[in-house]
Amino acid sequence: MNGTALKAAGIDGPRTFAQHSEIVCGPDGTPTGHLAEHAAMDLMTPVLPALPYAERRDRLVALLTGMAATGLTSAHVMDLGGHDVPGLLAAIEEDGDLPLRLRLAPGACPAPPPRSSTPSYGSRSGPAGCGGSAG
Repeated sequence: MNGTALKAAGIDGPRTFAQHSEIVCGPDGTPTGHLAEHAAMDLMTPVLPALPYAERRDRLVALLTGMAATGLTSAHVMDLGGHDVPGLLAAIEEDGDLPLRLRLAPGACPAPPPRSSTPSYGSRSGPAGCGGSAG
């Protein structure tokens, strides 16, 4: 994200999140524009322009076709990027334009730091996503 977009979303420095999200900042504490993981990325949602369905569809088909052109045959989708993505993918497949097999894993979220010596492999917070700011 560029500085204008970050400012519009009220992102002006590091924050603490309930899970392993991060607003990546430079040594002076200024955000670099890299938002790592769901909770940090979700801060941008209210200020991002909504693309029309047809444009999203065409862009996704072009992206997946480009991936297939490199020899890829399948991919894992670790976040859905929106509640309508499964329907969008189904429509693309129904039209015969889906060039890759896709495995959707919408519940794959970074885990909060373990509270004990027991390993933590992930968490599921439901369809709303993985995020949540703790501060």
